[in-house]
Amino acid sequence: MYITQYAAGPIWRTNACESLGFKGYPAPLQHRGATQRGIIMPIVDMNSVQSAKVEKPFERELKVIMSPDLDEMVKGFSLIESILAPNGGCTDYHAHPVSGELMIIMSGTGIAFMDGKEYELKPGMAMYAPPGVEHRTLNTGNEPVRIACVFVPAIDTSYIIESVKAAKSAGEKNNG
Repeated sequence: MYITQYAAGPIWRTNACESLGFKGYPAPLQHRGATQRGIIMPIVDMNSVQSAKVEKPFERELKVIMSPDLDEMVKGFSLIESILAPNGGCTDYHAHPVSGELMIIMSGTGIAFMDGKEYELKPGMAMYAPPGVEHRTLNTGNEPVRIACVFVPAIDTSYIIESVKAAKSAGEKNNG
């Protein structure tokens, strides 16, 4: 289920700026006009978004968090959460023909494979796969690896569904 809440106006300026330690400051200049004109922004509780599951050998879950085809306020990007299962959950080698993918590691540990090289993954790391560059991620730890994946330009939700189907099919071939 996709839930969107909206925040706008002086509430954002006061709460967000003060929570960051900027007491008595208005919103940053780039946000003042937007909030004063009443423009709203989508806010999604990532924990409430339903996931699509992929079984072994590519054991993971995918959640479409924000995408233009889900919310008209979202423009130019898609946000997907990829959750790799502990002890070997992974993606297959894949590339995105049109979109670049920025991946931010939120939790867990693992390895990324890109452009013939291996990279250690741990919370707080970010990596970028340009359009057309094959990449793969693997969970090497005992807890899930949670990755926030930002696609620019935006990808359609149907692309994710097709990716899950392809991974399931590849997994069935490898297991069967």
